Amino acid sequence: MSLLAQLILFHKQRLKEVSMEFLLNEKDEALSWLENAYDRGFINWPLLASKGPWLANIRGEDRFKSLMVKVRDEWENFEE
Repeated sequence: MSLLAQLILFHKQRLKEVSMEFLLNEKDEALSWLENAYDRGFINWPLLASKGPWLANIRGEDRFKSLMVKVRDEWENFEE
């Protein structure tokens, strides 16, 4: 499996774990997982900012907003 495929698989698994935290309304734990995913290179800003319905209950949190500023900056400045 290529490194890119491994990274994609890793991030998909992390999002599944985060979504479970959100379903349980464990906001701090879910935000920690999101921050961890960002630290490991997950910068899919469109998904995190508005498309992921499982994030609806934390989009108003200051910690989430701060993370989204960093994610958006990385997303907009990404170079292949």
